[in-house]
Amino acid sequence: MNTHELALIQILTDDNKRLRDAGCKLAEAALRVATEYDGVHRLMLATSEWAKAVADEGGRGRMK
Repeated sequence: MNTHELALIQILTDDNKRLRDAGCKLAEAALRVATEYDGVHRLMLATSEWAKAVADEGGRGRMK
């Protein structure tokens, strides 16, 4: 593999980790909504984090 291919694989790996981590937090917050009053606030925070992870896919989050 060349350097460009390795860089693309790293970007995809990083994207996958961020999306999985944010998705897990979103699922956890959704479960809290069913059991706690404060769950709605937690769900909003987790949803925001997930949306940011999706928006940052493909290295867009590193661009300024």
